[in-house]
Amino acid sequence: MKILVALKQVPDTENKIKIDGSGHQIDQADLKWITSPNDEYALEEAIRLKEAKGAEVTAVTIGSEKAKDVLRNALALGVDGAVLLKGTPTDDPLAIASSLAAFASGKGFDLLLFGHKCYGNDNGCVGQMAAEFLGLPHAHTVTKLEIADAGFRAEKEGDAGLEVIDGSRKRGTPASKS
Repeated sequence: MKILVALKQVPDTENKIKIDGSGHQIDQADLKWITSPNDEYALEEAIRLKEAKGAEVTAVTIGSEKAKDVLRNALALGVDGAVLLKGTPTDDPLAIASSLAAFASGKGFDLLLFGHKCYGNDNGCVGQMAAEFLGLPHAHTVTKLEIADAGFRAEKEGDAGLEVIDGSRKRGTPASKS
C-alpha cells in the first residue's frame, strides 16, 4: 500500500502575533512555523497504517525552502519519502488541490490523507477537490477508518449522528480521506 499525506506549514499557535509596518499584514520576522495540527492527525494515521499494514508513506507540501522543516519533521516521525512542490504558498484551495492532484496522478498511491481543515485560513475543501480531480472516492472529517483491498469504510460524526461511508474501488485505484 502506498499512502500520500499532504502537509501544510503554518505559524505556531503559541506565537506572539505582531502587525508589520504597513498595518495590513502579520510581521513574520520572528514567527515559529510548524506542521498544521490537523495535518498531524493525517500524518499519525498514515504512520499507524504503515506500521499495521507495511505501507509506504510519502509526505508532500507546497511552499518555499522553509517548508522543508515540515517534511523533515515527517521524516523524523517515520514517513518513507518527502516531496516539496516548490511554489509560492497560496490560500487558493483550487490551486492547491490542482497541484497536489497533478503530483499524485499516475504515481500509484492507494490512499491520500489530508487534515480536515487548515489552520490559518480554516480551509477544508482541498482534500475533496483533489479527490475529485483524480476521480477518487472520498470521506471527510473521518473519526474512524478501516482499509481493505476493496476500498475503505469510514465513520464520521455529524448532526444526525454517526455516518458510515463505504468507498468501494477497483483494485489499483486509490482512495482519498481528509
